[in-house]
Order: sequence, then C-alpha cells, then structure tokens
Amino acid sequence: MKYRKVLHNFFLYLAIIIFLSFLLVPVLEMVFTSLQSMRNVFSIPHPLLPDFHFETYTHDLWAQVPWLPRYFLNSMIISTSVTLIDIILASPGAYGLSRFRFPGRRGILIAILASNMFSPVVLLVPLYKLMRLFHILNTYWALILPGAAFTLPFAVWMLTGYFEGIPKDLEEAAQVDGASKLRVLTKIVMPLAAPGLVTAAIYAFIVSWSQQFIFSLVFATDRTVMPITRGIYEYFGRNVTQWNTIMGASVIALIPVLVIFIFLQRYLIKGLTAGAIKG
Repeated sequence: MKYRKVLHNFFLYLAIIIFLSFLLVPVLEMVFTSLQSMRNVFSIPHPLLPDFHFETYTHDLWAQVPWLPRYFLNSMIISTSVTLIDIILASPGAYGLSRFRFPGRRGILIAILASNMFSPVVLLVPLYKLMRLFHILNTYWALILPGAAFTLPFAVWMLTGYFEGIPKDLEEAAQVDGASKLRVLTKIVMPLAAPGLVTAAIYAFIVSWSQQFIFSLVFATDRTVMPITRGIYEYFGRNVTQWNTIMGASVIALIPVLVIFIFLQRYLIKGLTAGAIKG
C-alpha cells in the first residue's frame, strides 16, 4: 500500500511539473531574450542561457522606448480605476443579492455570470460607437469604463457568495443596538468580507491589465493615454524588431501583476474558496 502511494505521488508531481513547465518556459524565454544581445537572439544553435546583456534594462530600453514610463503610468491609472469602480459598485450589489430574497434573484445571478462569458472582441464595434457618441475616445474613460463593465459581473458573483458566508446574526444584533443598514454594512460586514474584497480587487486589476491591449487598440490611439501593452506593440518594426528590447519591456509590464499575485495570493485563494452561493 505504501509503495502504491509513493508511486501515485511520484506520477502526480511529475504531471504537475510537466504542466508547470508548459506555463513557465515561455516566461523564462521572455526573460532570457531580454538579457540577450541582439546578435545572439537569433543565433543557431540558440543558447540555453543568456549572455546577460544588462544594457537592455540600463540603456537600450529607455533609449528605444522613451514613452515606456508614461505607458506604465497609464496602465496603473486604468487598472486601479477599474478596480475601485468594481469594488464600489460590486459591494452593495452583492450584499443586496446575498441578504434579500425576491422573485428572480437566482435568474439575476445566472444572468450576471452569463454576461461574464461575452468576449470583449464581440462588442468592440458597438462600444466604439458609444465612445464616439459620448466624445471620450482617446481618453482614460474609453479604457476604464469597458474594463469595469467586463470585470464587474464576476466581482458581483464572487462577493455574493462571500457575503452569504457571513452570519446574519451579527447584523441583527447590531440593528437591535440601533445601527442602521449602512452602518452595519460599512462597520461590520465589509471588514469581515475583507478577503473577498481583496480577491475581487485582484481579479479586477489582473483582468483589466490583460484587456487593456484590445481596448486601446480600438479606443485609444493617442500615446498620452496608451497602456503599456499597447505601447510595446508600437515598437514592432516593419523590417527590424529589437526583440531583446521588446521582451525587456514585456518583463516590466508583467511585474505589477506578478507582485500582486505573490503578496496577495493567500487572500485570492481564501476568497475563491469561500463557499458556494446559497439559494
């Protein structure tokens, strides 16, 4: 029995390692390419390790992509704004769905989840017409509003399930002491729902960061509002592309999402496993 368990764990870990390799190899190749000198990027045979051309980060990147700091700042502004909008709107909406029972509640929850299945690409044309109608093309709002619209449904769904796990007795006790509904929400429910709120915020930030490219490709052609993913795309040359510089910029674009995930992953896991929505 012990032998079978050891064998089972061996194949399980082997499968996990193989799966992770498929995920990590492209990332490692991106980092290694950013540390290669241009003459070694396409060398054959391709070296397994880079020649550690740190000039990519110390000089080449800033010389060839001078707008990179502005692109990075734009991405932070857009994703942070999307996250704040999602939390501000999703919290009361999810609280209402978790605490009040009314006809069609289950249908609303299913519709909210189903709306999250729409790909942004499908709605680019009508969204473009709306942006042009309200004269917000080439502004931050043209990237913030669609980002919030596509991340809000799942945030509501996620927080509804989390609020369901908070005992109603705590709220009833506070109301007996004279606390209003708003005070109960802000002083009792929200602090207890902190892991769920952090999870929703992480989700909104990461998804918004990844969706910025497709939105900016259509709604924002002005460099002053371009996010970093769209800005990097501008530096793909027609004849020659400095791949080590492009990969270096891509590494920088990956840092915020990586840092957030590393330091807040315990909240993410706790929030995602908080329990199912009750009927």
